[in-house]
Amino acid sequence: MGESANVLVRVWLPDRPGALGLVASRIGAVRGDIVGIDVLERDQGIVIDEFAVRLADLDLIPVLVVSRSGSASGRSSSRWLG
Repeated sequence: MGESANVLVRVWLPDRPGALGLVASRIGAVRGDIVGIDVLERDQGIVIDEFAVRLADLDLIPVLVVSRSGSASGRSSSRWLG
């Protein structure tokens, strides 16, 4: 196991019941701990959420962050929490 990581994950989701749960499940599946969440924007059926996530292993970042084509929930991106 490598070094742990704190990351911000921003996702664009359809604004519908269950979408947020899919993201939380994905984070939990890679042993991530959601330590904060902000709803940044809601407009025209899309919501932009940002999660502060603690990952047990730095190597899990590529597993967590997937492209739109590989995600059930939409686009995603991440950046380091300094």
